[in-house]
Amino acid sequence: MNAGTVALGAITGVLIARELGPTARGELVIASVGPPLIASLLLLGTDEALVFILAHAKGRSEVGRVVGSAIGMSLTLGAIATVLSLLLQWLYFAPAAPHVAAIAIYGYGTVPFLYIFTQVSLGIMRARQQYTLWNLCRGWIPLCYLASVIVLIIAHRLSPTAILTVLFAANLLLFMYSVLRLRGERDRQFLPKQGRDILRLGTQNHLITVGQLVNQRLDQFVLARLVSSTQLGYYAVAVTYASLGLVVAMAPAWQLYSQGSQGGGISKHHFSSLQWRTTVAMAAMAAVCGVLAPFLMPYVFGRAFTASVLPAVILLCGAPALALSALRAAAWKASGKPLRAAFAEGIGIVVTFVGLIVFARRFGIVSAAITSVLAYTTVTAVLFLFRTPPVISDEHGAQAVAFESQ
Repeated sequence: MNAGTVALGAITGVLIARELGPTARGELVIASVGPPLIASLLLLGTDEALVFILAHAKGRSEVGRVVGSAIGMSLTLGAIATVLSLLLQWLYFAPAAPHVAAIAIYGYGTVPFLYIFTQVSLGIMRARQQYTLWNLCRGWIPLCYLASVIVLIIAHRLSPTAILTVLFAANLLLFMYSVLRLRGERDRQFLPKQGRDILRLGTQNHLITVGQLVNQRLDQFVLARLVSSTQLGYYAVAVTYASLGLVVAMAPAWQLYSQGSQGGGISKHHFSSLQWRTTVAMAAMAAVCGVLAPFLMPYVFGRAFTASVLPAVILLCGAPALALSALRAAAWKASGKPLRAAFAEGIGIVVTFVGLIVFARRFGIVSAAITSVLAYTTVTAVLFLFRTPPVISDEHGAQAVAFESQ
């Protein structure tokens, strides 16, 4: 499903790039990059905390308290995130996207409220191992996005304003489904103490996510005011091409976290094997995609995006390091001790900020790509300095076999 979701996003990115061109593609990034990032940051890991806490909840009443408290926290966080998002749209992004309608920019600025509530609903699905439903819901927005873009192209109505509108509509529909689904939860009860427990664990886990967000999204956030919209359009296409390797690299970590949170584990031998196989697979995929990039990207995206090739190849080089860091971070999260991984991600944040602020204005999008790869590598190196996470032990041989077979 992860590969399918990425494929949908990549196809949509190709269509948009070919139709809009570099400058309009850059303005779309400027208008749309802020709200999802704010939403992801202000989610504060409540969805990840739910996976762990619900896995250990006993009895229907305790489950109801956890779910009710998570819903209450999501509504509060969503409101705060939306206010911040609208302010950023007004002060930071809207002035740099003069050809995008204001109503679309500010309407899309309310997405954080929808997103945070929806992610809590998806977290509950993951905790209950309802992976089919979880994957269907995750695939809804990219599928709707692709279908809407195709319709807009056929109708000759494709523009950054129209794209923002359909993205908002897709998020709204998924939000409405989440509301209807959570209304059926029994014994829902909001308890401040339970809410604080969710936030406490969620925030610790979220420190890891923040670092990953910085390395994977914040570069475009910062570049929106450091480079021209045309250069940003080139970089967006480079990210689209490299995203297959970067997102697929995260898939083994997601599975490890869910398995470990259910009280399982993985032996040191099998974890080492998992690391090795994941690294080799990511390196091979990055190498193939990198070799094909100079020929494939101009053909697929159009010759106007030839300048996207070099940053795309550089970004692909970070896939093996990202996969390794994600695996070790997931192991710490599944052990209920995420702060060590959060520290490593914090070091990566420093590398990213320094690299972008010092070099991006002078050297452009190539320096941004190099900075991202350096950040991935730094995080991985720091994580290897720590001892083995508790969820990885020779006592977990049986569970490890089950994990390997999934």
